[in-house]
Amino acid sequence: MKNIPISFSLVAKKISNIPLRTVLTVPFVVQIVGTVGLVSYLSFINGQKAVEDLVTQLQAEVSDRIEENLNSYLTTPIRIVETNKAAIESGHFSLRSSDSVQQYLWYLFQIYQDISIVAIGNN
Repeated sequence: MKNIPISFSLVAKKISNIPLRTVLTVPFVVQIVGTVGLVSYLSFINGQKAVEDLVTQLQAEVSDRIEENLNSYLTTPIRIVETNKAAIESGHFSLRSSDSVQQYLWYLFQIYQDISIVAIGNN
């Protein structure tokens, strides 16, 4: 029990040597620095999450657009091959007649305006 008053009086003596201006200023500065630090940290974490969400959305959008463009780009040749096969099987033109092949290819150019070349080959 005697140690408690002695240590209390020792602490009281040390505190009494600190100026009153410091005793009043330090707690406020500590509170302000702590609050600003906490708000900054929470803002930083929230910003990171927002950026990650935005990156995820952009990646999904870019992926969807690439897939859409590839599908539209690759669908045209498949349609042309299917059209050629159907035209040959139905007898609309003969591969032996160059005039009918040229007319048919010209017809394909008019239907599929986004193509630049069409070729038909045989053995």
